[in-house]
Amino acid sequence: MPETKARGAARHMRLVGAPLLAVMLMTAAMPAAAQGLFSPAITVDDRAITRFEIDQRAKLLSFFNTPGDLQTVARNQLVDDALRQAEMTRYNLSLTDEQYQAALNEFAGRANLTSTQLATTLREQGIDPAALRDYLRVNVLWRDYIRARFNTRVTITDADIDDYIARTTTASQGMQVLLSEAILPLIPGQEDQIRQIATQISQISSVQAFSDAARQYSVVPSREQGGQMDWVPLSNFPAGLQNLLRSLREGEVTSPLYVEGAVALLQLRGLREGPVSAPRIASIEYATLRVASTDEAARLQGRIAVCDDMYTYAQGESAASVVRQTLPPANVPTDIGVLLSSLNPGNSLITPAADGSATIVMLCARTPEAPATLTRDVASNMLRGERLESYGDGLIAQLRANAVIRGL
Repeated sequence: MPETKARGAARHMRLVGAPLLAVMLMTAAMPAAAQGLFSPAITVDDRAITRFEIDQRAKLLSFFNTPGDLQTVARNQLVDDALRQAEMTRYNLSLTDEQYQAALNEFAGRANLTSTQLATTLREQGIDPAALRDYLRVNVLWRDYIRARFNTRVTITDADIDDYIARTTTASQGMQVLLSEAILPLIPGQEDQIRQIATQISQISSVQAFSDAARQYSVVPSREQGGQMDWVPLSNFPAGLQNLLRSLREGEVTSPLYVEGAVALLQLRGLREGPVSAPRIASIEYATLRVASTDEAARLQGRIAVCDDMYTYAQGESAASVVRQTLPPANVPTDIGVLLSSLNPGNSLITPAADGSATIVMLCARTPEAPATLTRDVASNMLRGERLESYGDGLIAQLRANAVIRGL
């Protein structure tokens, strides 16, 4: 009997030990870099955030066309999400599968996709759909939590609604930005040096210093004016870039914004509201023509007056390709939006690529939204949402102050 027990124990050890040994061997064989990807990069109290999570969130932000340093934005978002999750766990709050699926369907629907199509698109971009799942679960539940906790504190008066309507009407019709631009080509073999120069330019706070840098390094026509552009409606820019420009102080420069074959920087010289005609944009139509070289692009640019001209050239050129799209401003990729923002229909810019080819980017048309009336009920709901968001931001700031955060 003891012998039978011993044989049973040995068999049990083999059954348990085999998978364990396999895991140990896999871990030992895994490159150090891969192991480091799943090691904690940031800790928020007892919650660890891995480098893999940061990388996935950064890719997700890129998918959203979020401007700025995506690694930094990702790290800060994940810290805030950890604080949100800990706060909601205190109250035993969680999102049901049905609530999550409804949120996912709504999110996918904004891009005219099903949830299955969205998951496929994410995987094609190297993004695990779990990254979007975590993002939605925390943020949807947080929105509901903030509404339930602070809604009774928000009082909206008729005067508040009047002020909101006046402010929104002015902002949508009359807000303009005065910018300077510098677009630096990522010359093959000199990419690192150019990125360093772009980083140095992003630290400039003087209008004159930025103009000097634009004259020296920029490749777009505005370099002759030190990169300085005229007043441009804020609605010309993609939504994410509008928020970024609103957050700048005069003289401040954006972080480097990477476009195809180049890096762009924008300096804010002024922001104004006034009774000028700058309607909200419903859609932006643009076209790109990729050709074999920068010289060829420069030769063609003067001969292409409208977007249709691109097709005439591309018909007999196997190396040329035309892409033409009409998109809502929010869906225009940020890098393309940067290039289009200062263009009028029929104007174009050239961006060189690392392989020696070049792309002509042309604005075909901007279609304004039809005038619409902002009702008092809609204004009241929007204003309530703003104030609830403010309460949420205040709570996050308090949670950050009380938390032990390492690695940020």
